[in-house]
Amino acid sequence: MYKQFARMLSNGSVFFGVFLSLAYMLAKAPLLLWGQMELNPPKLLLALFLLSSLLLSSVVLLVRFRRVYGCCFLVLFNILFLLNLIANDFSSFGFFKYASLSILISLTAIVYCITPKRHSLAEVLLVFAGLLAIYGCLAVLWEVIKGQQFALRESIGLNGPIVFGQLMVISSALFLLYGNRRFIIASVPAALSLLSFSKGPILSGLFILFLKRKKIFVLLLLLLPVFALMSPIDLFDNRLFYFIESLYEAVASSDTSLLFSGSNYGSIGSRLDQYVLAVNLLSEHPLGIGLGQWSLVSEHEYPHNYLVEILVEQGLVFGLGSLLAVLFFFTKITDRNLKYVVVMFFLFSMFSGSIVDNRGIYLVILLGLLYRQSEY
Repeated sequence: MYKQFARMLSNGSVFFGVFLSLAYMLAKAPLLLWGQMELNPPKLLLALFLLSSLLLSSVVLLVRFRRVYGCCFLVLFNILFLLNLIANDFSSFGFFKYASLSILISLTAIVYCITPKRHSLAEVLLVFAGLLAIYGCLAVLWEVIKGQQFALRESIGLNGPIVFGQLMVISSALFLLYGNRRFIIASVPAALSLLSFSKGPILSGLFILFLKRKKIFVLLLLLLPVFALMSPIDLFDNRLFYFIESLYEAVASSDTSLLFSGSNYGSIGSRLDQYVLAVNLLSEHPLGIGLGQWSLVSEHEYPHNYLVEILVEQGLVFGLGSLLAVLFFFTKITDRNLKYVVVMFFLFSMFSGSIVDNRGIYLVILLGLLYRQSEY
């Protein structure tokens, strides 16, 4: 174990893994710091200059190291970002959520290029997963000491319950896909994710388990009723029981409106309202309403759905272009396991968060392009 750690320390995998952990966790900092400030022309020009400098530096390094697809990915993302700024109005929130993404992927490309290349992607991702798991254990331990009742779905550590659940599922999935003694180690962050009581991350994690360990997945489904019967009732989210009851009543009475009322509204009905609003906005503004402008037409800052956010804010032209670009570069990833991780992040994005909250889609695609085997 010591020799393996020493080798990973010397070959750059620990350094790059630590960077990825910090970069991923702090990626929203520009948005949180400046997302609500007034963005006047001098500040906008300064921000664009800084973003352009980072992009130019990363492009020069990527060209030098022949990371062609990675270079194209960065350039295309920033070109589409700029075109959206030119084509439509935008808010400070809209500008800085895309600026935060641009900074994340540009810095990642730069650090990749200056890190020794004697390591593998698997080693980097295992360091990343290990740091997330350590953070999760410390966060849960702290909340236990404070006497927190996790069923109340309050913040865990530095994150809300949904984000904490996502972080633990990311760690578990990476251990399952790339680690030795995979299931044993992956089960630790997986168990921590259950404390978030968040359906989206847990379901996304089950997707990875189904892909890599179908027998264990089936066994888990068989043991689930036994676990439910042996567990105290207050361990479960009451909304789950209400949803099951309303589902039965909706089927029995053929009245689907029951699924979108009562306590179901916050989880299902409110999202349905956002989707109906999105269809109306697309019909009225096919070229988009502008980055960060969702809050002008809704009580939320974003629709909590990646596809809806991209299409409504960027419009059918730039929005479809952005999604097709993501799909194209996704197909260029040669690591099948990494493709599973991208799909997992995509599943996250269907349930919660804005585009910068779902930055894992862009970060993992970039890693897949940087570590493409055919480009070595």
